Amino acid sequence: TASNLIIVNGIYSYTRNPMYLGLLLMQIGLGMLLGIIHIVAFTIFTYLILKYFVIFPEEKYLEDKFGDKYIRYKKSVNRWI
Repeated sequence: TASNLIIVNGIYSYTRNPMYLGLLLMQIGLGMLLGIIHIVAFTIFTYLILKYFVIFPEEKYLEDKFGDKYIRYKKSVNRWI
């Protein structure tokens, strides 16, 4: 479904992408826990996929939909942390 509002409080006041950040941290943690360096190394690949194929299109959509409101939010809160 389409977004109707921008959430700017809670964790979203620290990072614009808490779910993607959590996924990357979980991937690193799982790789470290299992002692499989490949899982940790593939975090770079996951990051690049998220950044170019998920986050950039998502940000474009939000800018088009919410305009200045989203642009102000984007300037005030980092993408990751």
